Amino acid sequence: PPVAFLYSLHDVPERLKWDAASFVTFEQLAKPSALADEVLGDVIYSRMPAPLGIGERDVVQERFLMRLPEDGGWAILMASPSPAAASAHMLRRPPDNARRRPPAIRATTRLSGYLVRPLPGGGGVRITAMSQTELGGSIPAWAQAAAKKAGKQKFVEWTSRLRRHCEARVPQTEGSVARGLESSFALTTPVVAIAPSSLGAALGWLHHALAPLALLLALLIVLGLATRLVI
Repeated sequence: PPVAFLYSLHDVPERLKWDAASFVTFEQLAKPSALADEVLGDVIYSRMPAPLGIGERDVVQERFLMRLPEDGGWAILMASPSPAAASAHMLRRPPDNARRRPPAIRATTRLSGYLVRPLPGGGGVRITAMSQTELGGSIPAWAQAAAKKAGKQKFVEWTSRLRRHCEARVPQTEGSVARGLESSFALTTPVVAIAPSSLGAALGWLHHALAPLALLLALLIVLGLATRLVI
């Protein structure tokens, strides 16, 4: 069911069970809070591994979880806050081993997200993934070429891990996750300040993605920024 895929993508500990290789560090800096009707917001921090000779990147993202009332699907949308807000969020991080690593180069997410939607008739799940991120610093031409060449196969491997994990977790997650998401949407007290502009940008993308989705994806795929997956 879509909720199993949603849980595996959104919940930090659950994500690390199947996707730990994608991160040096992946953690939640602030617990979810209700920002608007049917919208939850939190803040996450990620540090990504890099090939030898290239600096690791890290990113702070304000993240939004919202329901899609049209078809029972969900959206997870992310955008980086201002540098000042990112620094304030980072003050919440406890000391850990990653802090003894060389400083990472700060990346900036303009907009990233997932749409998790059931296929008509309950025959599967359609996941749309996109990312528009400025990596910061400089990336050698050889590294860009290698990343582009390996990107498609890496994504196939990533989706295979996600599918296997969800298939194994369905009996355990379908009821409990649904109840957990319902209780999360009952939150009324904000626990973290998130810039309205970030939510506005995320909602703006969602509005456009749900209408001319094919046109948007065609453009993003040409740019190497999006992939559409049917599972």
